[in-house]
This record gives sequence, C-alpha cells and structure tokens, in this order.
Amino acid sequence: MGLDSRVDSTRDNNISIMRFIAAALVIYGHMFVLSVHQQPNLLLGNQPHIIGIRIFFVISGYLITKSFNSDRNVLRYALRRFFRIVPGLVFCIILTTFIIGPILTTLPLDKYYTDPEVYGYLFKNILFSPVFNLPGVFENNPSSAVNGSIWSLPVEIIMYIIFPIVFWLCSKSRYQTVLLTICVIAVCILNVIWSIYYPTDILVVYGTPFKNVSDLAPFFFMSGLFTLPFYKKLLNIQVGFILLVIAQLLSLSNWKMDIVQFVVFPYAILSFAFDSKPVFKDFSVKNDYSYGLFLFGFVSEQSIIKYLLIDNTIVENRNVLFVISILLALGFAVMSWHLVEKPMQKIGRRMISFVP
Repeated sequence: MGLDSRVDSTRDNNISIMRFIAAALVIYGHMFVLSVHQQPNLLLGNQPHIIGIRIFFVISGYLITKSFNSDRNVLRYALRRFFRIVPGLVFCIILTTFIIGPILTTLPLDKYYTDPEVYGYLFKNILFSPVFNLPGVFENNPSSAVNGSIWSLPVEIIMYIIFPIVFWLCSKSRYQTVLLTICVIAVCILNVIWSIYYPTDILVVYGTPFKNVSDLAPFFFMSGLFTLPFYKKLLNIQVGFILLVIAQLLSLSNWKMDIVQFVVFPYAILSFAFDSKPVFKDFSVKNDYSYGLFLFGFVSEQSIIKYLLIDNTIVENRNVLFVISILLALGFAVMSWHLVEKPMQKIGRRMISFVP
C-alpha cells in the first residue's frame, strides 16, 4: 500500500501481484453473478470473488498490523488509512454518479440530476454506508446494482479500528503472543457460532450486516497474528501449498471447513507473499492499480453486460466478457492511480511528516 511501503508492502515480496490477482478474481467471480451463470467453486469450495476478497483482507490484515506496530501514533495511523482508501473511493463514486450514471440511465437527465437517490448514492457511499443503485442505471440488466464490490469497504474500516486496539491491549502484556492468539481464536469461534445460529442478516449496522464483518474478520485477525516473530518464522511456501491441497481434499461440513480455512488460507497466502525468493517482486512496484481495479470492476462489468444484452439474453461468452471488463476496469484504475490516488498519497506523506 502506497503509504505503507516501508513495512513490507512492495519490496522483496509478492504482495503487488497478490493484490492484482485478488482484484481480478473479484471481477471474474462477479461476472458469473451479473450474467446469471452458475458460479464455479474454486479453492476450498469458494467462489472466485470470495477468494479475491479474502486475499485482500489477509494482505490488509498483515500490512495494517505491521504499520501500526511500527508507528503507534494514532493520528499518523489514521492519516495513512484515510489517504490510502478514501481518495480512490471518492473518485470512483463521483465518476460513477456524475459521468457513468448520466450516460447509462434511462431517465431524462433533468430527472436524473434532481432525483434524491443520486445524492444518497453519492454521499452515503463516500461515508462508507453502502448504497448499490442509481435511478434508471442498469435497470434492464439481470442485476441493477451499480457497484456491488463496495460492501466490503465498511468491513475494512471496522477492522482498521478494532484490530489495532486489540493488538495494542495485548502488547501491554509480556504474554502478547498468547493473548493475541486467544483473541484470534475467539474471533474465529464467534464466526462459527454466528454462522450456525444466525445464517441470515439479522443485525445490520450502518448499512453493513454483522455477518459480513463476522465472515471476514477471522482472515484479517489471523493474518495480523503472522506479524509476530513467533508465527512469521513458520511461513513456508511449500508447507502452504501442501496444506491447501490437503484442505481441498477434505470433505468437511461447512463450519468445520471454515475453521480449516481460517488457518490454512492466510498461512498459504502470506507464505507466497513473503517467500524467500519472491519471483514477482518487481510486479507493479511503482504503480498499484489493484484498488482501482477492485473499485471499477463491478461497474465496468455491468456496463459491458448492458451492451451485450440481446433480447434480454446475455451473449454466451464469459471469457470475452471477463477480458473486456478487466481491460475497461484497468483503464479506470490507471486513471484513478495517476490522477488521484498517487498524488493524494504524496500529500498524505507530507501531512504525516508534520505530525509530532
């Protein structure tokens, strides 16, 4: 992450390629959802976009914990998070609301611009309270959602707040590793209990179902655990691969497989990311397009599907849909990085340098 380059984010590791793969998996998985095709189950029985989101949370959990542990000044920490996440999101939401939306809406422009839902979409999404629809946009697509990817951002923000507090409290004790391990296990158990007894979204706070938080928190917390020397030294790419193969071959019930995934998935991802011989260490070192690719992937797919609809049937070529969508999203991502994200991160670094 641009503002965390000093904590293992882009040097001598495979993090950049993992982020890019994660964004591509999110786009690939959403392609099946949006085109009403049966979704494939890939790794450990998960759909592609779920794998992509979990990769993001594993990498984020590690880097955020590492960043906080190296500099525990709350203001500097908050500024790093703000300038990493907010500028790109604001650019995406504004571009979608005032350029893509008006081009694709079925409403007359005067009605579109005076519709309160337009400004609800704008302000609520910027404030991390997900709204998925714009008036008249994609209303004839199988799904009318404009950007379904942004549901995970409020969860990310929650993790930014909760885990550093937990980490800080545990670090006050000389038994930090033991206490943090207990906390991570507790989060995993909470997820299992919630999934078994409350499988539907019965608790929604600020537009975000608690189930979304419960499903992703174990991956964020577990990866944070690997910042501790005791656990990081255990990372091994060969062992990670073997564990993934074994987990893939296991026939376990849902909650038992969840427990296996909470451990195996972060371990394997981080083992690859921090392999002693990172093959992809030079991939996109100076330019990180993964966040923009993630933000613009969904709306790009929806736009392509809108123009591939023939008699309410989508042209049956998922590979073409995926390639066109990822190229379009990459174009937006390049624009977002060079016009907004990278310049704003430079401003962020300057502001952080003035914080005592």
